[in-house]
Amino acid sequence: MAVKVDGEADCYGFTSKSYYGDHWRLPEYRLPLGTYRVTATAISGEVRSDSQEFLLHNDGTSLSDLWLDVPKRR
Repeated sequence: MAVKVDGEADCYGFTSKSYYGDHWRLPEYRLPLGTYRVTATAISGEVRSDSQEFLLHNDGTSLSDLWLDVPKRR
């Protein structure tokens, strides 16, 4: 979903494009410090999961400052 380098504030969204060369730091996927609402769907061949919503927290420069949370339902 996202990757981060220890000591850097920004993290980057991770997609299938991220596997090619050094494309995991695509500028259009840069995520500065903050909290982001993201949706993930797992796909394997013809099998597709239901989409799930998460909150992606990028709280600082440490690797442990990047974490996922499930939003509370109203």
